[in-house]
Amino acid sequence: MASRGKMARFKGQSSWRRRLPHIVALCLLSIAICAGLDSSQMAGRSEVNALSYFEQYAYIVRMIIHGEQRSDLVEKARQKIVLVTITDDTFRQFSGPPMPRENHARVVRELTKAGAKVIGLDLIFDAYRADNPQGDKALSAAARGSKNVLWAAMTNHVNGEVTLSQATPAFRDASPHQGHINAGDVYLKQLEQPVVDRLKIAVSYQGQSIPAFSLAAARMAANITDKPLDRVPFLGSKANAKIPLDANGQFRITFLGGGQPVFPEIPYEAIYRGEAQNEFYRTHAYFRDKIVLIGDNTTFGKDFPHTPIGGMAGVEIQAHAIATLLLGCFIREAPPWVNLALIVFMGAIVCPLAAARKLQWVVLGVLFTLLSFFVINVWLFVFYGWWLHLIGPSAALILATAFMIIERGLFEEREKEHMFDALVSAAGSAIERRDPSTSGHSQRVTALTIALAEAVSQQRTGPFKAVRFSSSQLKELRYAGLLHDFGKIGVRENVLTKSHKLEPRHFEAVVSRLLLARQALCLDFAQRHIKLLESDENPITQIQNLERDQERKLAQIDADIELLAHSNDPLVTYLADAQYEKLHQLLDRLEPMSYRGVAGEQIPVLSGEERNALSIRKGSLTPEEYREVQKHAALSFDFLEQIPWTDSLSNIPEIARAHHEKLNGSGYPQGIGGDQIPLQARIMTIADIYDALTAADRPYKKAMPVGKALHLLRDEANQGALDLDLLEIFIEQQIYAVTEDWSYAPPPKAEAAPGTPLYAA
Repeated sequence: MASRGKMARFKGQSSWRRRLPHIVALCLLSIAICAGLDSSQMAGRSEVNALSYFEQYAYIVRMIIHGEQRSDLVEKARQKIVLVTITDDTFRQFSGPPMPRENHARVVRELTKAGAKVIGLDLIFDAYRADNPQGDKALSAAARGSKNVLWAAMTNHVNGEVTLSQATPAFRDASPHQGHINAGDVYLKQLEQPVVDRLKIAVSYQGQSIPAFSLAAARMAANITDKPLDRVPFLGSKANAKIPLDANGQFRITFLGGGQPVFPEIPYEAIYRGEAQNEFYRTHAYFRDKIVLIGDNTTFGKDFPHTPIGGMAGVEIQAHAIATLLLGCFIREAPPWVNLALIVFMGAIVCPLAAARKLQWVVLGVLFTLLSFFVINVWLFVFYGWWLHLIGPSAALILATAFMIIERGLFEEREKEHMFDALVSAAGSAIERRDPSTSGHSQRVTALTIALAEAVSQQRTGPFKAVRFSSSQLKELRYAGLLHDFGKIGVRENVLTKSHKLEPRHFEAVVSRLLLARQALCLDFAQRHIKLLESDENPITQIQNLERDQERKLAQIDADIELLAHSNDPLVTYLADAQYEKLHQLLDRLEPMSYRGVAGEQIPVLSGEERNALSIRKGSLTPEEYREVQKHAALSFDFLEQIPWTDSLSNIPEIARAHHEKLNGSGYPQGIGGDQIPLQARIMTIADIYDALTAADRPYKKAMPVGKALHLLRDEANQGALDLDLLEIFIEQQIYAVTEDWSYAPPPKAEAAPGTPLYAA
């Protein structure tokens, strides 16, 4: 048992070693495909392809999970940022739009009194209102009194260049703080919708760098407006750390709340009416030291860009961006080499997993790896802000696994095919081992059959010009050749292996009885001789006659034994007429003969069954035994039909059953003829008969010379038993040389004179 286990492990390891080069190549192919598709993402570009589409979607899912899990960040953001929103109801109350600038001035003054640290006007003031100069003056005065007003500058791309719609000079003189919004390249096509998920840290316009609106607000709140723009506005001890930017100078916004409202929203009209100074807001210091963003939240403006957590007003997007900068909850995209390393790792991990003997272990290993990678990826994103690509490495793992499973299936299919080939060959050999005299017959018949079939496929003229055997049909024919005698497993062994008309032990019994009869005859003559000597008469003449009669009868018995031995000889395949007549006379004479046994009973020298066996003129089988052997073709069909063959091998049982059928209907087991016999079976019939005639391993006959065997085949074809067209190809292209290395001239095409009856395989 131990050695058997070692052998199984050795075979498994050998199989793994054979598969390893293919698996490695497929893993490298998977890595190359996924790395190529992920290259735009790794390079920081925003164009969408098949992989980046799902990568961005996976980013959205992680952002939602992040927003739902980080309640601590949500609470901090609520304490730092307040939204004052202009709604549809606001416009109805003030007969807008547009909103009068005097109203904005009043709101700015109210928020300044309430202690707001930054008042961000996410509104576009890009022109002097000649029709309302008092409104512009009032707003400028309010901004000058606050000193913490932040103006919004709209950026657009026109003909490839950035244009900036800034606040009027009067407004900028009143408060120099401004930041750009809606840079044209911040929109991505994701899920067929524009998505805002990052902002450009600054744009260059007329020689000056304009920071993002959110960055300007965060810098004002952190009192670091004199610091470089790429420094983090507020991170405690890390206040001088750099903002993580992508290759395009953009930082990713961390959207908090997972789609739920995060920042307090106060109606614009409430501030206008002075509610910022009422008891509640004063007691709770609601606006003190906070960033207050004033923006549009109306359906009129239709300004609700899609973000990773859903549609959101522009002012709220700016609030999330400010929270990202103030809280330092950045999304840091991993360097390209890290994502590439992950793709390589996930694609390469399939190699050791593929070593598992059972496919379910491979699948479980891949699923565990995939789940672990997802959990680690989300954990790093949520709690540390590290954005590692998820889809690219996962796709590498899945693609490599798919390739490996396909490779494994093809490998196992090849292994099964090789195993089935060996099994079919072993089955043919097992049948032949029941009859050692036919050893190698199935292999030789198969080789001859395939060679003849291939020759038929090469015909360009004649009756077979349209016949083309495919590789699957040749395989089917090869299996049928190896298994054509499979039914012999159902034939009694003593019949299958019978090499004499009488088996040796039966023939020895007949000879023994003849010898006993001879001995009894000698004893009888001796007794008669004694009686003659005891008589008073002169017995000389009688004794001489008796001795001559004795010699004649004993010689006859000896001759009879010799004739029986000659007739029972397995090499005598056919008795001549005179010899057969002489044998019948002998059997007629022996059948009534008997001798006296020890107890005085009369014992016949020859039984009826022994007479029938010795009466066989050709071969060694009685008619009953020959019929039993003939059943092997039908038994082959019965056995082979039980095997669930594939469609390409489904004709094997029928071909095996019909290999003894003859075109003139004289064959067996069905007695069909003509086109009822499959072409493959007609091909195999010629190969089977030829091998039976020329085989040198039959004890009951000598190997027939090839030339004589071909003459006999031609004779059978001329009589309508075999396919003459197939036989001509068999002879002309010397198909017979496949199994025999003989050199001789093929027989002439003229009809051969009838010879000895064809030996039945």
